[in-house]
Amino acid sequence: MKTLVVYSSRTGNTKMVAEAIFEVMGQNAVIAPVQTAPDPQDFDLVIIGFWVDKGIPDNTARQYMAKISGK
Repeated sequence: MKTLVVYSSRTGNTKMVAEAIFEVMGQNAVIAPVQTAPDPQDFDLVIIGFWVDKGIPDNTARQYMAKISGK
């Protein structure tokens, strides 16, 4: 299974969690910050972490999540 771990981190905490998840996902995993993340449709599983702005995901993460369909 091809896995993508995408993160948006303001203070570095979400990045650290994403890196820990990436380490246990195995050989078919890719990690990327949301700003340079590849097309999510090329992956079987998409894991996304983000920081929260006023109770919702930050704007960059929301824009990326809008591209995800059927995952």
